[in-house]
Amino acid sequence: MEMRQKAYVYAVTGPSEFIDEFHRSYDHLHSYTQLPIYVVTNISRNEKTINKGQIIDVTVDEKLSNKEAAIYLKTNLPKLLPWPKGQIYCYLDSDVFAIKKSADSVFHHFSSPVSFALDHCTIDRFSPWAMKCGCRDESLLQRYSRKLLGQRTQCQHLRQALSRLFQIEIPQEWHHWNGGLFLFSEDSKDFFHSWWHCVQLCFADESFESRDQAALIAAVWLCRLQNKAPLPEIFNKIIFSDDKYFPDDSVFLHLLGKSSSPQSPIMQRLTESLP
Repeated sequence: MEMRQKAYVYAVTGPSEFIDEFHRSYDHLHSYTQLPIYVVTNISRNEKTINKGQIIDVTVDEKLSNKEAAIYLKTNLPKLLPWPKGQIYCYLDSDVFAIKKSADSVFHHFSSPVSFALDHCTIDRFSPWAMKCGCRDESLLQRYSRKLLGQRTQCQHLRQALSRLFQIEIPQEWHHWNGGLFLFSEDSKDFFHSWWHCVQLCFADESFESRDQAALIAAVWLCRLQNKAPLPEIFNKIIFSDDKYFPDDSVFLHLLGKSSSPQSPIMQRLTESLP
């Protein structure tokens, strides 16, 4: 059986608050793994110095905003990383935090070409947050409240836009993948090529927000992976700003909105529990 080499990777660039958040996430991950941790960034864009991890500096087109540059780095990782034989990477967004010594067990769940966990909702509930359609309640944008989540509007605008751009028909009850944590290998290159292609088309269409998620949905369907088994939820447990607790079996937490700030109850609890 082929021996697999394993490593973690972040893609972060731009504003100081994102770099601060990355540093917090890195500190938690580094406390629970001895595996290499790569950081793919565009140093000249950064408002603060990144001083953790094995840094890979990539010059991104100046025409892209910092947010778009980070998406470029994330969706082009197979082109930017070293590939020793048998390598598997686990990507983390900067708001994803390891909380257990069993963090490395995530690699046992890789299945080619890519492995993602599910998002916290179905596609029509996510739609108002992916589109500039005016359907979302702007007062919820920074709060990410679990209590209010069930009350938010859902719409068909995302599915309609993806149908128009990519000729794919997605059922309204489909549960899409979340891009906060995922596993990939050299066999993932075709998927990433499709993902970046979809990102570019979404960037060029003013009806989309500047996010990677809508393009991820399109790539999943274009690559016919919509029925692929997801990663267990414990490896990308989504936490909202009003959550005070999380399941004991969680291994990685995905802290939305203000839940990842140093002052949040969840973040303080995680910091206190660091080994």
